[in-house]
Amino acid sequence: MIPCVSGEQHDDTNDDWTHRDAGKAGLKRDEEDVRKLMKEFERFQDFSHSTSELMNFSNNDIVPDEIASDILSAEGKGHKLVTEFVNSRLDEEDNFYSRIAQIKAKTMATMYKTTV
Repeated sequence: MIPCVSGEQHDDTNDDWTHRDAGKAGLKRDEEDVRKLMKEFERFQDFSHSTSELMNFSNNDIVPDEIASDILSAEGKGHKLVTEFVNSRLDEEDNFYSRIAQIKAKTMATMYKTTV
């Protein structure tokens, strides 16, 4: 049995159905890549901050509360919009082919936008 990255195991006797990266060499390469990434994370101390605030990973800026709340609530808002979209199409309130509404949420990119 060979342990896979996902934690699953398969019998190595029949590799006709497996991808070449799922073999021993692929797993070894993946493990080495993970070690390299961990080494770089430790070198740059990306995860050593003791703050509970949301941070921009690329430059370690702390995200303002207004933007952080939009980012952290985006999934829930998206689920709500999809549910409303599906229900309105099934109830024939709107045109079946009309577009889904977009969320005007703030992102980390809006932290750096300036108006002139």
